[in-house]
Amino acid sequence: NPPYVRQEILGPRFKEYARKSFATYAGTADLYTYFIEKGVSLLTPDGLFSYIVANKWMRANYGEPLRLWLKSQGLEEITDFGDLPVFKGATTYPCILRIRKTSPGSDGASRSKVDVSLIRSLDFRDLSEYVGANSFFMTKSGLDDKGWSLVADSSRRLLDKILSVGIPLENYVQGKIFRGVLTGLNEAFVIDQETRENLVRKDRKSTEIIKPFLAGRDIKRYSPPISNKYLIFSRRGIKISEYPTIYEHLLPYKNKLIPRPEDWKGKEWQGRKPGAYQWYE
Repeated sequence: NPPYVRQEILGPRFKEYARKSFATYAGTADLYTYFIEKGVSLLTPDGLFSYIVANKWMRANYGEPLRLWLKSQGLEEITDFGDLPVFKGATTYPCILRIRKTSPGSDGASRSKVDVSLIRSLDFRDLSEYVGANSFFMTKSGLDDKGWSLVADSSRRLLDKILSVGIPLENYVQGKIFRGVLTGLNEAFVIDQETRENLVRKDRKSTEIIKPFLAGRDIKRYSPPISNKYLIFSRRGIKISEYPTIYEHLLPYKNKLIPRPEDWKGKEWQGRKPGAYQWYE
């Protein structure tokens, strides 16, 4: 399990070192990326390396150098937990990698297949038994450098056929895919159906700034998204005092929302974190 350090904390001095030292370097890569490459480099020939690590590298842009590098190594196994809550209280969706250090002068890519297991549930007695019963092989050539989708080769061929006659979402929206909103204090701004109904019953005007809310984990393939959460969308410029029931709901969180001195600038309440919703009384 490598240390988890976000790239925003890594200063220019470290990034310059990483750029010169690692084939997996990307300017926005988190620290664990380099620990994977370093760990494999420390092995003796035919040694085994295994990490439990966040699976974001499989699809993120910063993961492309790592994906390219892994295809040239003796990558033997990927066990992916998807968005299952493996670690309580943490939102790091993990996978487990197993890499064999190939002998000097050999071609790590000569191992053409990777053993893949997609963990659908945490309700198992023994992980190795679950993996043994639910694994399949993928050819390395079926792993797209722009992003890995872990599916059996038969499913990959079907997907390629669909893509050949359809228009990918990125092209359909002309590349205009955005990150979405960022909240600064979810316990205050993200509410359930019952809370929404109570707020609206007291003041119908509240509907103006209460919006259906979907997190990334709510978006599933082949099914329409279903939201049972709502967001108090009090973006910059909204006068929260004009929504008295919402104001009353947020009042218990005021101490957590009072700005830091350096962020004051005349604001009455403001989320502590960048991207938090801001308003004036």
